Amino acid sequence: MTQRLRTKFDAATARSNHLLTPEVAREANWGFAVSHFAEIDRDSDGFVTFAEISDFMDERSPVKMPSEKQIQIIE
Repeated sequence: MTQRLRTKFDAATARSNHLLTPEVAREANWGFAVSHFAEIDRDSDGFVTFAEISDFMDERSPVKMPSEKQIQIIE
């Protein structure tokens, strides 16, 4: 999922310094991002970074991914 999201985000933001705005999302026909833009843009700065949209999607996912802090490597 992360790679598909990254690919879609990069394609949509290629001409906008990799920042997604409502207009850029609309031009890319990314209806989900347009519909949920205010929720995704938590700092209300008018644009969304890949980290913001990735976090938003992770929170909505029924499959919870472990964070790096929860992984213990034993050698």
